[in-house]
Parts: sequence; structure tokens; C-alpha cells
Amino acid sequence: MTDKQPLALKLADALEEKDFPPRRAAAAELRRLREVNAELVEVAKHALETLDSKHDFNSAEWRVMHYVVFQELQAAIAKAGEQQ
Repeated sequence: MTDKQPLALKLADALEEKDFPPRRAAAAELRRLREVNAELVEVAKHALETLDSKHDFNSAEWRVMHYVVFQELQAAIAKAGEQQ
């Protein structure tokens, strides 16, 4: 059986093995960054799926979809930046 736990979480667990506040802070930050990354990946996947759909690129519908996806990407990036 293989361990499917992501490396970031394995490292965070290893950092927390000893009760030392800087290590615990590093582990918490590693977990937080993993969550931020996962959220950004999901938004990016949604953007690609939406913009890759077969639409007339000159249509008003596509322009609206493009604008909405752009706003979603901007919001996700801003949220990730705020959490630093």
C-alpha cells in the first residue's frame, strides 16, 4: 500500500514532531500554503474549462464568460495575496 499523503503534509507532520514553536509555525504555514495552492489550481482549472469550451469568440456570451472568469482569477489571486 502506498502513502497518498501529499509531500507538503508529510513535511508539516515531520515539523510538528518536536514541540518547538518555530517548527509548529512553519508547519502551519506549509499547510496554509497548500490550501491556497489548491484553491488557485481549482480556479485555474475552472477558467480553462470555461474558456476552452466551443464558443464563438466574437460573441457577447463569450466576452461575458471571459470577463467573469477573469474576475474569478483576480479574486483568487487577491485572496491568496491577502493571506500572506
